[in-house]
Amino acid sequence: MPEFPGGLTELRKFLASNILYPDEARIKNVSGKVYVRFLIAKNGAVLMYQ
Repeated sequence: MPEFPGGLTELRKFLASNILYPDEARIKNVSGKVYVRFLIAKNGAVLMYQ
């Protein structure tokens, strides 16, 4: 099965460092769900994410 380089722990670190929470939402204490789409190449590189 394909796996992010470094496994699930590194995937979580990558997402945490690349998803930005809007300042306005933080100030207003707004919360909700985040849906993430990305494509992983055969070599494990992230080709795109939204």
